[in-house]
Amino acid sequence: MGLDICFNKALALKAGGEYSSEKRVYDEETIIINWFRAGKMQGAAQAGLALDNNDKPLICVRANKWGRNYAPLTEWLSNNNIQYTEA
Repeated sequence: MGLDICFNKALALKAGGEYSSEKRVYDEETIIINWFRAGKMQGAAQAGLALDNNDKPLICVRANKWGRNYAPLTEWLSNNNIQYTEA
């Protein structure tokens, strides 16, 4: 079961996280895919952007609790004192 882990974008980038975008073309349609990587994550995880209740940008990463990115990502966030939500 997948869930979204959302956290403050500015704090994550300040702590050394990497957020990037990539353009891909499928059947003549251009799609932008966003990626986030931090700490001991095995590769980058697909990510999206959202706004919190105060209109501050959040990064949201889809992570399965038993998948390869959940533990490294949440550990990195905790070690850097970055609060996150799971939904």
